[in-house]
Amino acid sequence: MDCINIFDDGNIHCEGRFSNSISENHSSFSILMNVQEEWCNACCDYCCCHPLPKGSNIDLYSTFKKDWPKMIEKIKSCPLYKGPDNIHFDIWGGEPLFNFDALKETVTTLRKEWPKCSLTISTNGLLIGAKHIVDYLLDNKIEIQLSHDGWGQWIRTKEFDPLEDEKCIEGFKRISEAKLFSAINCTLSYYNFSWYKNIDYFISHLKKNNISPGYIKLNHIYNSTYDIEAINTKGHWQDGYDEKLKGTKIGNVALRGHILDDYLQEFFTLALFFRRNNNTHSPMEWFRSYIMEQSQRYGSIDETKMSAGSCRSFQSWKHNIEGNYKQDWTFVINTSGEYSECNLCDEVDDPGSPMTEECKSCKYKDQKECHGCGSMKRPEKCEYLYKWCQTLEKLYLIDHNGVILK
Repeated sequence: MDCINIFDDGNIHCEGRFSNSISENHSSFSILMNVQEEWCNACCDYCCCHPLPKGSNIDLYSTFKKDWPKMIEKIKSCPLYKGPDNIHFDIWGGEPLFNFDALKETVTTLRKEWPKCSLTISTNGLLIGAKHIVDYLLDNKIEIQLSHDGWGQWIRTKEFDPLEDEKCIEGFKRISEAKLFSAINCTLSYYNFSWYKNIDYFISHLKKNNISPGYIKLNHIYNSTYDIEAINTKGHWQDGYDEKLKGTKIGNVALRGHILDDYLQEFFTLALFFRRNNNTHSPMEWFRSYIMEQSQRYGSIDETKMSAGSCRSFQSWKHNIEGNYKQDWTFVINTSGEYSECNLCDEVDDPGSPMTEECKSCKYKDQKECHGCGSMKRPEKCEYLYKWCQTLEKLYLIDHNGVILK
């Protein structure tokens, strides 16, 4: 896919809302449905949630833990809470639609206490083909964020792509027509590194089916050790099909080497493209907000005075990580009424993300991007974060006429 070919000239109408687009006058919380193992109906090996074992007779609802009075009190006592009239909740928890009774109970509780609240659920979309589920979402005005890996969807769900399934497409169309399709979140990785190919994938699949999300995030996996144990049953690879890969282990999906260089070059090109085109009047606008936000993240952090993020600060407090900023609250609250370290799971792999010896001598050690969530386990030898900070530094110099941030 050549760069020029993805700059389409069609028209779109962007609608939707998700937590990071809520204004400063609103409260915004992530509600984690507290379900054993965060059971899910997908097979995303890089995720901390767990696919329900085949043939399992587990009663999902019986694993659902909740303490509604405690959850409500935790929300109201959080420093982020700004009153009952302007409040938004994102609902997470394995796959929320997979535990539909638990989801409905969660929605009923939130809407009873906060009748004016807006709601979004994060879903992999595998159950959007069920009419009764879409009916429920529309009747209750619940928006969706679709987790979908675009051109690399084969890594996420192996055999099934909801954007190529007729029943799911019909469900997405109904949600889009109701202006409830908030966003798509796509994970880029070593085997799905191309911004261009994913942009082309989403534009082609969404346009032909008249589906319009509010925006699309092309997210990323860092340079940690995310080994996928699953077997490559179809022989997929970055550039299509490779027969000799059938039956082999997929392996490490972390961005690294020349793949990382290509990934950053495409990102840099897109960041410049959006700076030079205020409005493309095209589906490219789906991708603008996240790319622009990411491209403006160059900036230092004083660990003694501020935090790189609410998640990390809470992790540092909970685990008493020395040298890190600590706070005893975060925006993620589970249905048992406790603060959670992540909106995907209660605990993360590397809480507080303590620095390695290599990090301590790096010129970018005070960059916010080097102090991310503990779901990213720091490798002993850094590659992604160093090159990512270099890219952000270049963009900062372009934006500020060569004057470097002090």
